[in-house]
Amino acid sequence: GREAAATQLQAAQRGKQGRAAAAAAAAEAKKRKEAALAFAERFAAKKSAAVRDVRQLGLMIGIELKERAQPFIVKLMEQGILALPAGPTVLRLLPPLVVTDRDIETVVDTLHEVLEAG
Repeated sequence: GREAAATQLQAAQRGKQGRAAAAAAAAEAKKRKEAALAFAERFAAKKSAAVRDVRQLGLMIGIELKERAQPFIVKLMEQGILALPAGPTVLRLLPPLVVTDRDIETVVDTLHEVLEAG
């Protein structure tokens, strides 16, 4: 009787807590995704002469350069930013879903510095 009712009540409370935590996590992930999606806008505002085009699909970002991407990829790696080639002149960034505004600003600033330094 009472033990079964207490067990059911505890299970219901855990279910509510779990749903609330999942909703909070989903809201946070959406906020981070929106921040990452704004990357192209933030980077484009810096106007680098080395960039031909910036493309973005979801969180995948392609930055087409006017010259070979590999030297820039190496320089970015030395600065702690992982970028990959996507063809000879395209630099690809794949930020994680947990990316923060601070991370995005750091990447935008460092990428701009590396591209301007040549």
